[in-house]
Amino acid sequence: MKKLKKQIHTFLPTAKIFLDDVEKIEEILKESCFSTYNITPNEPKLDSICEIQRTRELFEESYSSYIIKLEDEYELESINEIIEIADKQDFYNLEILLTKPYFNLELDQFNTQIYCDDDSLCIGMIERIKPIILKRKTYFQHWLFGINKKFVVFTKERSNQKTNFFIKNKDQIILSSISAIIGALFATLFRFILIGQGTL
Repeated sequence: MKKLKKQIHTFLPTAKIFLDDVEKIEEILKESCFSTYNITPNEPKLDSICEIQRTRELFEESYSSYIIKLEDEYELESINEIIEIADKQDFYNLEILLTKPYFNLELDQFNTQIYCDDDSLCIGMIERIKPIILKRKTYFQHWLFGINKKFVVFTKERSNQKTNFFIKNKDQIILSSISAIIGALFATLFRFILIGQGTL
C-alpha cells in the first residue's frame, strides 16, 4: 500500500519573466531537489529481469526529471538550451516541471499557476520563487490591450537588457491613439451634421 501525497494549487498574477529569472527559478528547483533526489540520470544496463525491475523501482524512488516546455513546441532539459532556438525571441506560454517532488510552474496570458506536492520542500520552493514572479507582474498590459490580447510571458532577453514598455510598443500605442482621435472627430462631425439638419 502506498499513501498518496496531497497537492496544493497556488495562483499568482500574470507575469513577463526574463532569461535570468528562469535561470534563478531553475537554480532554486534543482538546488532544493538535489537535497533529496538526483536529477535525470541514465539508467544502468543490467542483464537480469529481476535486477532491471528492482533498479527501475529504485530509479523511480530516487530520481527526478526536470523539463522546461515552451508553447507545447519545445522541451528543454535546461534553460541553457534556449540558445538553440534561434528563430524565436518571445513566448506566450512557459511550463517548468519537476517530477519528484512534483512541482509544476506554468505562465500564460491569464495567470501564473503552481501545482505541487503539499510538503515542506515544495512550499519552500514556492516562497523562494514567488518574489521573482511578483516582481514581473503585468497588470498594466491587461488594462491596455484587453484580456483577449495575447502577450509575452517569457523572453530570451535578460532583465538588464529589457526595452522600455512604451518604446517597444510605441507603434501600436500611436496607432491606437490616432484611431481613437479620428473616431472621436468623425463622431463629433456626424453629430453636428445631424444637429444642422434638425434631426437631433
